[in-house]
Amino acid sequence: MLAAAGHKAVHVERDGAQSPKRLPIPAEFIMQVLSVGLETTDGELARRCGGLVWAYVIFNRPGAAAYMRSRVFRVTADGVTCLVPFFKDGMRQGAKRIATTVPYAAGDPRADKVVRLLRHLLGDHARHRRDPAERLFAPGY
Repeated sequence: MLAAAGHKAVHVERDGAQSPKRLPIPAEFIMQVLSVGLETTDGELARRCGGLVWAYVIFNRPGAAAYMRSRVFRVTADGVTCLVPFFKDGMRQGAKRIATTVPYAAGDPRADKVVRLLRHLLGDHARHRRDPAERLFAPGY
């Protein structure tokens, strides 16, 4: 696709294509990503799946989830509490964060697959003695 302003309409007209648009990720796809994250033995793949799923759950950009640190998560009796970046790249730039709690699905933490994946990633993070200030969903160890 031509990037220069003004040429986009000509390109679309000439090729009969529509310009790309950002659309929400379908829930069915996220459920498949969640299943892959839970079933894989590859820690890197599990972290990537976890980041995408968590971004979806908190209605945020995957890039924002990528900057979330391990220390900002707390698994409580009411759900998972975390600090969400106020804007894209906000955590990296030291911006304010919004505290939010994501309740368990159907009120049962054992049946909540998202929380199971998150607990697994937090456990992995601790087992590998990674610094709590490190990004939870980032590549690493």
